Amino acid sequence: MRIGSSILRSPRPDTNLQFLSGLLDPRVSSWTRSGVCSYWDAAGALQAPGANVARFDHAPLTLTPLGLMFEEARTNLLTSPDTLATQSVSVTAQAYTLSFYGSGTVTLSGAATATVAGTGVVPNRRTYTFTPTAGTLTLTVSGTVRYANLEAASYATSYIPGASRGADTGIILAASTLPGLSVSQGTLYVEWLFPGILPSGQVSFIGFDDGTGTNRILLRVGQGGVADMVSSPGGIDTSGFAVTAGTIIRQAVAWSSGSWGHAVNGQIETSSVTTMPASFTRLLLGAGLGSYWLSKVRHYAIRLPDAVIRTMTNG
Repeated sequence: MRIGSSILRSPRPDTNLQFLSGLLDPRVSSWTRSGVCSYWDAAGALQAPGANVARFDHAPLTLTPLGLMFEEARTNLLTSPDTLATQSVSVTAQAYTLSFYGSGTVTLSGAATATVAGTGVVPNRRTYTFTPTAGTLTLTVSGTVRYANLEAASYATSYIPGASRGADTGIILAASTLPGLSVSQGTLYVEWLFPGILPSGQVSFIGFDDGTGTNRILLRVGQGGVADMVSSPGGIDTSGFAVTAGTIIRQAVAWSSGSWGHAVNGQIETSSVTTMPASFTRLLLGAGLGSYWLSKVRHYAIRLPDAVIRTMTNG
């Protein structure tokens, strides 16, 4: 990109993590998640790995790689969800999302009333979000209903074969695997995609910290559809920018003492806070609430100019 007589180029990153290849980078020193979960593989088959296995998900209709899959902890309220049969569950007055594959129909009665028709054979998925009254919800099944979830949330996550699935968390220890990482200056860039927007007060985040949260620089998405960044100590908590579910979010933070830049999809905000974190011990991938696919993470050992991070997040 040319501005005046200058061409803005970002240097080669000191750490460049690519998650569209389907291979977990060996620098990810810890990966945890409890319970059996699911994802769509490169051939369009639904896989159900056990605990502590990273998932590289694909769009089941197009087989497009989506990246490394992170999901918050969820519970599936349905029993025998692989091939659903009529059943009743207890619900409260909050948002629930029903999801399933197949050409059958699920009729809701009791605490909520609706007829939810399937969209066809796998991998076409039907989702339906509703708010019942507190009480007993009956789901009457007719026809073929496969891989069904009923989750207490405003959007569906991947199929949960068992009763529950824990949150995905990945950690890279900074000391040996992130060359040039420093609290004095640097730049972090990520690309991630969210299937649903978190409500206010809930965020997903990626960034550097000391394992306690006392010293940290984090990129966040949530808060009712806002991408922002936070650093402590120093008390930086930016206003952020609105983002849309289902689109790639390109986000970066660049820091040095008294000079902070935060960019999202070509928009930028700055801060002149001089207080810096004391130390970093790790890069935390996947934390907080929310579900998303992570495709790229890059770290630069220098504080890139604001014009550069604005350009690099502009697609």
